[in-house]
Amino acid sequence: IGYGGAMGPTQFIPSTWSGYEGRISTIYKVTVADPWNPEHAIMATALFLQDLGAGRGGYSAEQEAAGRYYAGGNWKAYGLGYAASVLNFASTYQSDIDFLENR
Repeated sequence: IGYGGAMGPTQFIPSTWSGYEGRISTIYKVTVADPWNPEHAIMATALFLQDLGAGRGGYSAEQEAAGRYYAGGNWKAYGLGYAASVLNFASTYQSDIDFLENR
């Protein structure tokens, strides 16, 4: 697991980025999408996770999407630890948001 050619703040592999360039260009009305532009990269990451199934909602869908993000088709063997850490961060962030909203 891992790839030395990952680009930008969200670390897209070039072949994966090429699958999102057109969508990002359309969304932001730019000629060329830039994986080094944080706005482009974060939107592409959101689209990627949605495409991996996170858009279905719920813990299981988000777990699978995070695992696939990390390990592709081998997510059940290699991505579950990563997915657990991502969902733990998300839970912590949500708790902080809830706390701040209820102050």
